[in-house]
Amino acid sequence: MAGFCEKGSRFCLRYLSELCGRQCQQGLETRYRASTVPEESRTWKRIEQGGAGNMVGIWSSYSSHYLCVLGIGILGGFALPMLVVPITFGRVLRWQIPDHTHLAIYFGRCLGGIAAVIAAFGFKVAGSPSLQPFFFQLAIAIFCMLTAIHIYGGIRKIQPITETIEIIFWFGLIVLTICFYPG
Repeated sequence: MAGFCEKGSRFCLRYLSELCGRQCQQGLETRYRASTVPEESRTWKRIEQGGAGNMVGIWSSYSSHYLCVLGIGILGGFALPMLVVPITFGRVLRWQIPDHTHLAIYFGRCLGGIAAVIAAFGFKVAGSPSLQPFFFQLAIAIFCMLTAIHIYGGIRKIQPITETIEIIFWFGLIVLTICFYPG
């Protein structure tokens, strides 16, 4: 398990660093371009452009549909339950609920509200193909972060088993989002 967790964390960190390098390549800061873009980013760029044996965007023609399904799933499965009934949602996921729940309710509603806004923008971006690459990159970064957070909690044994099992879910969303990446 530790080897898998280590590899997953390295994948997420590598993707996030490549994402930053790619932004530089696209010209956000021309003077930074030559000095901050690592060679690995250029490799990712070649993969995006159709390098041999890759799966990036293999279902790109359905990227708008994917965003709608993802938005519905995030809203129904996470955002609204955390926003409306955070303590009940925590119990369903087998968390021990403290006696004083104000902080848990506050953080649950904050996270639920952020997730709801991201899901809502997923619906908006579904109809705007020019904005989809940015949103897909954002989604992949979020899913990588959530995978890493759940891996950390699983290694430290500070979360219920349901949260540790979610590692598979978040990693699966990373793979799916890469497969639906717009072309």
